[in-house]
Amino acid sequence: MLPDLSVVSHLNAGTVIVDGAAVLILVGMIIHTSLYRSRGRLDDKLFFAMLITDLVAAVCDGCNYLLENSTDPPAARLIMIGDTVFSAAFVLFSLLFALFVYYRAHHDSERIRKNWLYYALPAFLSFAMILGNLFAGYMFYVDENTVYHYGDWYDLIFVAPALYGVLCIVNIWRIDKRLVFLFLVMIAIRIGGGIFARGISTTPIVFAVWLAFIHILTMNHPFYGEEESV
Repeated sequence: MLPDLSVVSHLNAGTVIVDGAAVLILVGMIIHTSLYRSRGRLDDKLFFAMLITDLVAAVCDGCNYLLENSTDPPAARLIMIGDTVFSAAFVLFSLLFALFVYYRAHHDSERIRKNWLYYALPAFLSFAMILGNLFAGYMFYVDENTVYHYGDWYDLIFVAPALYGVLCIVNIWRIDKRLVFLFLVMIAIRIGGGIFARGISTTPIVFAVWLAFIHILTMNHPFYGEEESV
């Protein structure tokens, strides 16, 4: 099913363009970081997983905005499925980033292997609620006119990412103090985008730019942690 471009609003078109930019950045980094993946370290694998997760989020987000207001009968269900994947990717990215930052700060993959289930528990609970929303619509839903709406419990999506964000701030300080400032700037940009560019989704592009900063400031530098194959 092809989207009807005649019903795509200028705000939706703006989101598609922004998501397209995120895809280009992410694909470029996926190609450029192929050498890192060959090293087999845990932080390399987590970084690559974040790239793929954000890429999936950007593609789903762009497709959702293209399909919004469509008159095709399957569009509403496709948007619900797409936003379910997008929301799960948002939570998963937060978990992966928290694990990445912890590893870069402490160089302790053994502790992560032993305790990963505790780290992942908030994400698993979020995944369960997001999946349930696909059938109940308490977080978000799409009406008969194929228009997306927030549900009464929409803010629950942000609980797990907020917990991981606190954990990240604590550990980022040990890696590079500049990253704390950049992390807070990225959060401010995301919040500001939601306020001043309401209707345009900025999450994938903010994550993509943040990963680019991570790549420049940490992944390119020598790492004096353990050399391993995880």
